[in-house]
Amino acid sequence: ERCERVYIASLLNLAAVTEVARSHGDDVAVFCAGVKGAFALDDAYVAGRVAEGLGFERSDAAEAAARLARSYAGAEDVFRASRSGRDLIEHGPELEADIARCARESVLDVVPRFVAMHGVAAELRP
Repeated sequence: ERCERVYIASLLNLAAVTEVARSHGDDVAVFCAGVKGAFALDDAYVAGRVAEGLGFERSDAAEAAARLARSYAGAEDVFRASRSGRDLIEHGPELEADIARCARESVLDVVPRFVAMHGVAAELRP
């Protein structure tokens, strides 16, 4: 409600989303979705990569996320270490290859923008 524009970021669209966010010349707030309202390691990693890509002066939270991101050798390592990744490997081993697919960086140019909520569904537009 407090943000004029809300973009959806992932590693897959990292370069595109940071470029769009930087292009407005405004302050940028990065929020993690988490899992059921709790901290999620994979989200914090992506937030750190976004913060690094923006190059703006960072809040302490953004600095912590950027340092967390730098502490891993790569995205696939952190995704496998996260609760979500461990759950996927344990409960859906046939989906383990999805981790490597999600760890790819800047392969999409689309930057979804949040438009509105319709009940529990979010409306997004490119």
